[in-house]
Amino acid sequence: MASDFEPILGTWWAVGAPDVRISGYLDLTSDIDAPWRLVLAGQLTEWPEPGHDRHMTVLGRGPQGEFTLRFASHTVNRGYGRTGEDVVQVWRAREFLRGGHEIGQDHHAVEFELPHLLAWRGHSQYSEWNGGMLSDRNLPPILGAQLHGARSIYLGASSHGSFRDAGESWEVRGRYRVTGRDGVTLDGVASLVTSLTWLQGIMISTPVEPRRIMMESGPRPIPSLAIVDPRQPADSGLRYEPFLDATDVDFEQFMRQWTELGESAPSAMRAASPSEQRLPAESQLAEVCKGIEALDALISPAPELDETDKRALAALDVAGLPGHIKRYVRSQLKMHHRTLPIKLASLAQMMGAESAQWLLGPSLAEWAQSVAQLRNAHAHGLPLPGGMKNDVPFLVTSLRSVTAVLKLSLLAAAGYSNRDSAAPGELLRGGGVTVTPHPDSLLFYELEAIASYSDHWSGWHRRLHP
Repeated sequence: MASDFEPILGTWWAVGAPDVRISGYLDLTSDIDAPWRLVLAGQLTEWPEPGHDRHMTVLGRGPQGEFTLRFASHTVNRGYGRTGEDVVQVWRAREFLRGGHEIGQDHHAVEFELPHLLAWRGHSQYSEWNGGMLSDRNLPPILGAQLHGARSIYLGASSHGSFRDAGESWEVRGRYRVTGRDGVTLDGVASLVTSLTWLQGIMISTPVEPRRIMMESGPRPIPSLAIVDPRQPADSGLRYEPFLDATDVDFEQFMRQWTELGESAPSAMRAASPSEQRLPAESQLAEVCKGIEALDALISPAPELDETDKRALAALDVAGLPGHIKRYVRSQLKMHHRTLPIKLASLAQMMGAESAQWLLGPSLAEWAQSVAQLRNAHAHGLPLPGGMKNDVPFLVTSLRSVTAVLKLSLLAAAGYSNRDSAAPGELLRGGGVTVTPHPDSLLFYELEAIASYSDHWSGWHRRLHP
């Protein structure tokens, strides 16, 4: 928690009701989901109607400027009087912004940082520098990409100095900047920020969160709005080597395709990205397999119906069944032709034939069938022969391997082909040697650990099919 946060006194009102203004204070709690607490000396609104989304936006003004609380919910009333003055109302909010009122308006630009972003930029030597002044001429060049929806994204860097009795220290941090032809809104770029957060997490195999999010209301120079980080945004002392960086891809093409994948298959990216959430391995396996199916549905051609399927659909026409039933039957018939083992093997092939064999063993079919059987057994409460359902090494290696396949297939689907290696198209191994551009990355260490079990899949498959 940001221990230096001082409570903010001010006057507060709900969006859409500016005439009802209540005095109160905002402070920061240790709650993870909604850390901001607003205590009001009166009733801001009536109790909201029951529903799925009871969140509101609350605006404020005080000696320190203007403020916005987003995703705020009314938690409790204290007091039993008949008038609003007799009531103390408590609100909790997920997001707090300084410097203005955020009500969904267009901004000139939205900027944000991610931990260790310079590693993805490919200029980790700029990560920290002591002993002198940094100028804009010293910073790495800005990379840019035109995205769909008339938006553009830029990856640059900014320098930040700290001054102490022992001297001065300068740090360079990577930073994204998003603009749009007709402006951008904070909610409008939310999915883009999320997909790039997932990308950064995959690159360094560490859960990350966006921070120092700022909105510019004009062409320059000072951001008028900034989201306040509820926790101290400090990197660990470690310097992370990414699995790949921006110099290993066509930056514009990769960013365009990655952000489109994030909007079309968010469940796949969410399942592939490292998370601090601790779920049982069986539940994680189910989620990653859902991600596999979501990505496969997006990038693989729909299977064709055979003659038997067509006759079955024709019989439904003769029977005069409603259209929605026929559409459901058609989708189920197509799913029958493209089972989970087929989807797993198809996505695994995207890393290259030699890479897949090195990671998963000589038979992709045995690996895919084994993982699918395990997922189905836990999903549907089915038994497995030979005690395989409770075989911990089998369960853990299945989860780690299918997660690795999902990560690599997402990168390949976004355009990464390891083009500059001795074996283009092979993401991990080629000609019997490692060809990944960053073999010292945490993700590649994880892949090597998975590959150490590649000779186990045949034995596990035999136990599943005695």
